[in-house]
Amino acid sequence: MRNKWAAIFFMVIMATSIFSCNQHSTLEIGSFANGPFSNGPASNSNIHFMDQQASDEGTFPVQVITEGPSVGPVNIPDPATINVNVLSEDKGIGKFTNISLTALNEAMAADGEQLFEANCAGCHSATDERIVGPGLKGVTTIRTPEWIMNMITNSAGMTSEDPIGKALLQKYAVQMAVSVTNDQARKILEYLRENDGTK
Repeated sequence: MRNKWAAIFFMVIMATSIFSCNQHSTLEIGSFANGPFSNGPASNSNIHFMDQQASDEGTFPVQVITEGPSVGPVNIPDPATINVNVLSEDKGIGKFTNISLTALNEAMAADGEQLFEANCAGCHSATDERIVGPGLKGVTTIRTPEWIMNMITNSAGMTSEDPIGKALLQKYAVQMAVSVTNDQARKILEYLRENDGTK
């Protein structure tokens, strides 16, 4: 009889210890999930928690690591901080990645002037005077030929992806829109070179 009561007492003691340990573990994980070093509720962070999970050794809380949104800083230049009037080696966004320039082609520049007047002069002057967009005097001295050609032929892509293009759109608040062929764009570039004194 004494052995029977001793066995029952031992089982009660063991059950109490297991329950206490299980409660303590749940509190620890729950506190971490919503504590001062968490990103908020577990369902909105990179670490998600399950309350209980059965195993061969019993029932216990577990943490499950799942893929979640990045919370680190993203290095994206603020267009407002970009000086659009300084020299840049940026080639822009578009099909033109390598343009080799030689001496000025006067015939091509003459054609480019006519194309400029027909397609660009409504918004841009060939001086430093602003009309709608910036005046283009000196543009070939601070921009690469690739950037200029990409801006002419891919203005929407440039103002949405290129840092300088985005800064220009923010500054002048007008989306550039021109419809010319690659060959015509090259002639406009030659006119801009002539306008800036290239020989």
